[in-house]
Amino acid sequence: MLFSLIMFLVCLNLFSQKIYLNENGIEINKEKFLENWRNEELNLYRWDYIKKDSGRVAKLNTNRFNYFKVNYDTIIKQLNVLSKKIIPNDAIIIIEYEFSNDLCSAENENKWTKNRLKTRHDFLAFVEKKIHDENAKNYYFKLFDKDLVISDYIDSIDNYIIDKNDFFKTNFFNNPALCGSHVLIKPDGFAMVKNGEDRTDFLLKYLEQKVWDEIFKLE
Repeated sequence: MLFSLIMFLVCLNLFSQKIYLNENGIEINKEKFLENWRNEELNLYRWDYIKKDSGRVAKLNTNRFNYFKVNYDTIIKQLNVLSKKIIPNDAIIIIEYEFSNDLCSAENENKWTKNRLKTRHDFLAFVEKKIHDENAKNYYFKLFDKDLVISDYIDSIDNYIIDKNDFFKTNFFNNPALCGSHVLIKPDGFAMVKNGEDRTDFLLKYLEQKVWDEIFKLE
């Protein structure tokens, strides 16, 4: 009992301590960190991690938004294999990525139990409906880092899949972001990544053709 209490206090102390680093790895104060993180013009996102003997470190990284030209057919083939379904070749792909070792919430465990998966899926059901109702060609997937410990219950959720070969992590999400990342991929082969927390349906605005064309200068 005493040992458990000591371990609890140690963990609590680790999470209460924080070191704040800018995008160059230089320590800054909390106020400056938050100011820069929230400044959209700086295009920054953050990743938090635990450093031994130091506690929790919050670091800013560049490129909250990233833009790519990809081989769309290759993307579809990978999703077909991972999801075990046939995705039409005119689908608009919307992926939310769940990283391992993410300190996004108090639940910050790498373990995704049946209950955790079911609770998350049920809670976000209205978001998935909104995504599909917006455009029948929208295909939403929640991808999980293969380093997470995930219950077999995931197989019963149609659009929850594991990035088993690190394809998407390697090509789009090689730098983790606090509370996950998203990628939007259109059949034209253009793709946009947004790093950091966001509700998936809030990203639909970027898929509007006028906005998409402006982002990629397609006009």
